[in-house]
Amino acid sequence: MQGFRQQKNALIWEQDHETVQIEPWGQDSLRVRATMGPEIRDDLPGALLEPAFTEAQIEIGAEHALVRNGAIAAEVSARGNLRFFNTATSGELLAGSPSHFPRPLARQFKPVWAAGFWQCKLRYRTQEELLSVAREHKRRGLPLSVIVADFFHWTMQGDWQFDPECWPDPAAMVHELEEMRIKLMVSIWPTVNALSPNFEEMQRRGLLVRTERGVPAHMPFTDTKPEGRVYVHYYDPTNPEARHFPTC
Repeated sequence: MQGFRQQKNALIWEQDHETVQIEPWGQDSLRVRATMGPEIRDDLPGALLEPAFTEAQIEIGAEHALVRNGAIAAEVSARGNLRFFNTATSGELLAGSPSHFPRPLARQFKPVWAAGFWQCKLRYRTQEELLSVAREHKRRGLPLSVIVADFFHWTMQGDWQFDPECWPDPAAMVHELEEMRIKLMVSIWPTVNALSPNFEEMQRRGLLVRTERGVPAHMPFTDTKPEGRVYVHYYDPTNPEARHFPTC
């Protein structure tokens, strides 16, 4: 088949042996799958949990089709280009642009900065060091889209905050980078040092991963504090409370 069709609660687009399926996946979420095979397969292993059922609104026209699920919607053109937007504001969240190559269509997504040059090293030790690298790129006219604050920017693993001794004003740093049209990416680790102020509460509430034998510590690793190796623990992303910690 070619073009658009609705299959139960999903929108299907097909053309030149490519199939794209978009369906609601819980509240305000859409799942997108694509294949060059004969059909989308549901029997393949994956990490997604079964979602709560939500009823999608699907509209099919000659040139475009739309699937809406709460606060998010996806629009598909007749050529298979995807665009995601917020249904409340109509603000674009993500969009594809056609490649210059023959089909199968290579999907190139906006925002454009995500496909630019990313600068990273092991590692920037201070806010000033990171900013000096960004400023030098700007001074030389070198394109730079993203700069990465890698590990040990934190006070301690599990604190999930910048160390004020080395990163005294993260908000000002982000503002200066934005003025240079550079995005900041922060490497967030899932590990928790037992000395972190968050550890005791996370352990008490069962927000940490345990091993098969129940031992919570997983890996000896060097942290910023104390000096030397400590045993670190992993937060449990399969626990909804852990995913929202410390705001929950």
